[in-house]
Amino acid sequence: MCSSDLREIVIDERTSTSLSNFTNIFDLMQWRVARQADEAAYCTIDGRGKEGKVLTWKKFDSRVAAVAMYLKTKIKIKPSDHVILMYTHSEEYVFAFYACLVLGAIVIPVAPLDQNRLAEDAPAYLHIVGDMRVKAVLVNAEVNDLFKVKVVSQHLKQSAQYLKVNIPNVYNTTKPPKQSHGCKDLGLTMSKAWVTPSNPVLIWTYWTPDQRRVSIQLGHDTILGMCKVQKETCQMTSSKPVLGCVRSTIGMGFIHTCLMGIYNGSPTYLISPLDFAQNPTSLFLALSRYKVKDTYATSQMLEFAMANMAGKGF
Repeated sequence: MCSSDLREIVIDERTSTSLSNFTNIFDLMQWRVARQADEAAYCTIDGRGKEGKVLTWKKFDSRVAAVAMYLKTKIKIKPSDHVILMYTHSEEYVFAFYACLVLGAIVIPVAPLDQNRLAEDAPAYLHIVGDMRVKAVLVNAEVNDLFKVKVVSQHLKQSAQYLKVNIPNVYNTTKPPKQSHGCKDLGLTMSKAWVTPSNPVLIWTYWTPDQRRVSIQLGHDTILGMCKVQKETCQMTSSKPVLGCVRSTIGMGFIHTCLMGIYNGSPTYLISPLDFAQNPTSLFLALSRYKVKDTYATSQMLEFAMANMAGKGF
C-alpha cells in the first residue's frame, strides 16, 4: 500500500495555478477549455489499437454543451433531479456526466444490464429507480438497443409490475442536436447552491457479496478531494495521459475515466473492457505507446491478461 499524499494546495504545474481554487470539476474543465482549447482531451482506442477521432478540449466542451441543452430543453432536467447514466465505456458517457453537472442534476452511474443475468440485474436496477426516484435514464446507442431487445424489455416490464415501480423513460444522448457553441456561450454555468458540501452530485452504488446495495453520495468537494489525492499520491502531471478501461461506474475506474484527465489537463484515452477481453495486448500496447504512467486495473484483469497473452517479447 502506498500512503496517500494529503497536502493542502495542489498546483497545476503548467500554469502554476492552485487547483485548490476550484470548487467543482466542471469549472476546472471550463478553465482547461479556455487555456488549451486545441489540445487533445479525449480519444477512444479500439481493440486493434487504432485511435478514433481525437477530441480537443474545445470540441469536448461543445459536445457536453449539446447534451446539456438536449437534457434541459427536451427532457426538462432540473437541479436535484436524479438521473441514471447507463453507458458502455465511451466518450458519450463522459459528455453526459458533465452535462448533468452543469444542470445541477444528481448522477447515478449504472453498468449496462447483462442479458444473461437479467434475474439479478433487472431487480437491482429497478430498486435503484424506485428508491432514488429516478427521473430519466440516459444511454448511448448500444445500451438503447439493449433496452429494445424483447427479452430485456419484457423482463423489465414484468419485474416493474411485481415491484410496483414506474420505469422512467430512456433517452439516447448519442446524437443530440449539433452545437458549435461551448457551455459558456450558451449560458451553461454552475450555480453556487449546487457546490455546497451538503449537496449530492454523484451517487455510487456497490453490491456486497450477499447482494445488498450500499450507496454513497458525493459532493463536489469530495470529487475534487479524490482527484487531489490521486494526483499527488501518483504524482500525475499534464504531460502524461490517463487511460480509462474498466469499472467506469464507480471508484477508481470512474475517477480515471471521467475526472483525472480533466483535473490534470492531460489527454484521456478510453479502451473498452470488451476490447480488452478480446485482445488484452491492446491495453499494454496503449500504455506503452502513449507513455501512460498510472492506470487502474483489477486483479482479475491482470490474471486474465497473463493467462491469455503470449509471454514472449513482453
